[in-house]
Amino acid sequence: MLAIFRQVRKEVMGNEKMPASTLVGVESLALPEWLIEIEAIAIIEINP
Repeated sequence: MLAIFRQVRKEVMGNEKMPASTLVGVESLALPEWLIEIEAIAIIEINP
């Protein structure tokens, strides 16, 4: 799974200035009926 993540990240982000990232595997989610749990923060540069 990690190899796939790295491949997709490289395809999307390229090799230039990779942003900081964290990947954490979990045994279970907060609620059993949840299929996926995502939390993210993003900053977009408006005037490069």
